[in-house]
Amino acid sequence: MYDVYSVFLKRCEEYFLCQYLPPDGVKSVGEHLLLERQLYLDSLPPEQRHERGLVFDYLMRRETCITGVNNLNDLDLMEIGSYTELPGGNISLPTGYTSILKPLTVNIPAEKILKEHSVSVELILLWEPCDETSEMTDRWYRKIYSFTKVTETLLLAWISGDEAKYMETLPFDTVLEKCTEILRQFLGDPCVPRAKRCIW
Repeated sequence: MYDVYSVFLKRCEEYFLCQYLPPDGVKSVGEHLLLERQLYLDSLPPEQRHERGLVFDYLMRRETCITGVNNLNDLDLMEIGSYTELPGGNISLPTGYTSILKPLTVNIPAEKILKEHSVSVELILLWEPCDETSEMTDRWYRKIYSFTKVTETLLLAWISGDEAKYMETLPFDTVLEKCTEILRQFLGDPCVPRAKRCIW
């Protein structure tokens, strides 16, 4: 699904790069992605559409964090391809990225290093669509698209847009409770401990 989404996003960039004209009435990245999403889902067997649609919606929520917008309808379709990544941000190591591991692991006992072991460091959230006209208090948390494990005791929740602004007005305890509730729900574990504190 990620590959399909990436192709659709790349098509959005091509309007700027190749000076193509978008379909009539489509002016934003959000409108274009939703059009592509619907055409794609319509081509699938009915039993595959719902789950793939949820993954697509997750990727769009993720994109709002990457681009720093409230909604992908805020991104001009004709300008998205103008973004250029500055040089120097990514590096290549002559002997590869594994060369970083030796100095980092020199003081770690060999039996503590797990090789060829599955690792899960991110919990993505696939939400059912909600009514965007409902009260913010009832839906702000549904813009959280994932939790990323930073350390053994630190999780990073990703949220953007108006929902993030609203969350920042809430008491820390309210956010702690809601995040704990979400983690328990999505992990299927009612014993997930309540977080001790949160910051933003």
